[in-house]
Amino acid sequence: MRYDQAKNFHYIAQANSSFEKVGLNFTAKADRTRVAFYSVYYNTRTDDISSLCGPVIDDVRVWFAGSKRIGAGFGFGVSVLVLLVIGWV
Repeated sequence: MRYDQAKNFHYIAQANSSFEKVGLNFTAKADRTRVAFYSVYYNTRTDDISSLCGPVIDDVRVWFAGSKRIGAGFGFGVSVLVLLVIGWV
């Protein structure tokens, strides 16, 4: 899996249930393109080590933003709006 269009988002929670809206524009490389989210900030609760705590990604929207011809193929511009909801249990 290639991450040629990866973007880092940094967020410091000020209190429970705080959030931040972030956006990401990318170009799909094929008719089907995977959008993946990864966080290094997951941890476990001290009273239940099987329960992960950390950031929650909510309200992800992907929409077609236009297209342009790239070489022999087509590139589709896509926008992603991500609402990061931070709720520590």
